[in-house]
Amino acid sequence: MHTSIVRLLQGVPMNREYADVLIFSSASAQQAYFESKVKYQFSNLMYIKETEIYIPDQAGKYRDCNYLMYNNSDYPGKWFYGFIINVEYIADGTTKVVYIEDFLQSWMFEMHVHPCLVVREHVNNDAVGAHIKDEGLALGEYVINRTTEEQFIPYWIVIVSSL
Repeated sequence: MHTSIVRLLQGVPMNREYADVLIFSSASAQQAYFESKVKYQFSNLMYIKETEIYIPDQAGKYRDCNYLMYNNSDYPGKWFYGFIINVEYIADGTTKVVYIEDFLQSWMFEMHVHPCLVVREHVNNDAVGAHIKDEGLALGEYVINRTTEEQFIPYWIVIVSSL
C-alpha cells in the first residue's frame, strides 16, 4: 500500500509568489530547517499526488499552519514542499488542506541553474556613459508606422507598441 508522511509547518517565512526564498547548502540542511518548523505530523495517510491532503482531524487546529512537507512511500528520502493556501472543514474528524507545490524547495537539489544571459553589477562610478558596453544585440533601425500625440497640460501620454 502506498502511504505518505505529512508535516504541517508554522511560521515559514516564504510565500507562493517567491518574493522571499530560502537557499540551503544541502538537502539535509533544508530538511533540518523545515523540521524545526513542524507543528503537526501525520503518518500512513493516503498517497499524495494532487494538491489536496485529507487529514483525519478537526480543521481549527491547522489554520495557523502556512507550509507543509510530505514524503510518499514510493520516494524514500525525497521530501516535497508546498504552500498551504486553504484549510477546509469537511466533516467532524476530516480536514482538507489545499496547497500549491513549492517547486524551488522540492527540486532545489535536482536542478541545474544555467548562467544568466546578461550579468549586471552595481558600480561606484555611475556617470552617464561610463559603463556602456556593446552586447552584440543588433536591433536594427526603429520603424515608426504611425504616431499620434495628445497633450494634456501639464502631462503627455505616450503609447508605444511593437508587432
